[in-house]
Amino acid sequence: MTMKKWFIFIPVCSFLFCLTFLSCTGEESEEEVDTTSHTTMDFSDQYDLTSIRRHFPQADVPLKELEVDASDDHQIILGSGSFIDIPKNGFIDAEGNPVKGAVNLSYREFNNPTDFMASGIPMALSGDENGVELFKSAGMIEIKATADGKEVFPSEENKIKVGFASNQKGDYPLYRFEEGKGWEKMDNIATYYQDQIDSINNIEIPDYPALISDKITLYHITKKTVDSKPSLAKYEGMSFTPVDYKAAKKVQARYIKDIDIKPLRNRRYMVTVTQHFEDPVPLICKLAYKKGEYEKKVKQWQGEFGEIHRFQQSLNAAKDSLKKAGNNAVRATDLNYFGILNCDEAEREEFANYTYSVNGEKDVEWRIYCLDYTRRAKYPCTMGKKIGIEPKNAYAIIALDEENNKYVSSVTECRNAFSNNHFKFNPKKVEDDITMQELGFLLNDE
Repeated sequence: MTMKKWFIFIPVCSFLFCLTFLSCTGEESEEEVDTTSHTTMDFSDQYDLTSIRRHFPQADVPLKELEVDASDDHQIILGSGSFIDIPKNGFIDAEGNPVKGAVNLSYREFNNPTDFMASGIPMALSGDENGVELFKSAGMIEIKATADGKEVFPSEENKIKVGFASNQKGDYPLYRFEEGKGWEKMDNIATYYQDQIDSINNIEIPDYPALISDKITLYHITKKTVDSKPSLAKYEGMSFTPVDYKAAKKVQARYIKDIDIKPLRNRRYMVTVTQHFEDPVPLICKLAYKKGEYEKKVKQWQGEFGEIHRFQQSLNAAKDSLKKAGNNAVRATDLNYFGILNCDEAEREEFANYTYSVNGEKDVEWRIYCLDYTRRAKYPCTMGKKIGIEPKNAYAIIALDEENNKYVSSVTECRNAFSNNHFKFNPKKVEDDITMQELGFLLNDE
């Protein structure tokens, strides 16, 4: 089996961010708040949690475009240590038919509050005047695929696996974002820390079955062999081929005077071959099969070991990138759908009862987002006269007025915005054509 590999390095700081608000310091509401519901609802008229709204058209995380052959295996490794493992026939069309030929794959990761804000993806699950359900996330990606200009989908039979690189502990379910619906909880996602990754990589998997052909070296145990050496009777009819073909070249079949076989672990055998006037040559071998039996053995091997073998390949290919990026965990799942995917845990939090003003104006009707670089969070932070921001953190804000003009307060400016339970923001107006690089520099200027 041949695995094609693309090593794509996308600089990342981390794949992680944590979302929370300050506890409410005002009077408690007598109305009981349901802290378990994950039903998406509109966050008043200020914040739409069901649609992607990009406020900066020229600033967005770029998609990495790749072309893969649907008829082959592919392994894509990202600079963060994340990976996409695509098996042969891993795509289907809208009718459920396997896709053949070229598939265009688009992929990107969202790694920090600037990415979240520029993308326009809402990073809260639901909310009302009492508070909001916020994501504590361990990684967000967007992945799409097309063939001949038409959308294609992951195969249910030949699973595409994705691994989210991470350095955060804990178990997180998987959410999918759909335009007009918002976030929906989907499947659980398995977490593998470094010691577990090492354990998986150390699992011994039997060799892939070999097909008897004229192109490989074989040692057949025939009836004539058994007649001359009865101890090999249990191997009669079996064929062995060396795992190391270079070592096998030292042995010429027509000069063999003796052969001995001992079973090893992991369905291998030590075949010791002695030529005339030569010392015995030990060769580690595996079994080889005629075509009909070979096809059965391949199917059996795939059923028992195919999935874990591919996972080992992905983890081994990603380990250097994981280490370089400072990540020590992978959250992996089989993809049943493409789109925007986030491993998250939603928590209900209330707004803090701090007051605030924007450019000297109180009770403004502006939409304000907090980009918290300490928590790696982006969230709507105002509701009426309430605001939720952690003054001690490194945060910036994006403010949008009634006419949708955009204003920015950097981390440095926001450090001086809080005094006596009041935030005094003096954001600077920015133009719609600001770039991603410019936006990041204005926001996180430390």
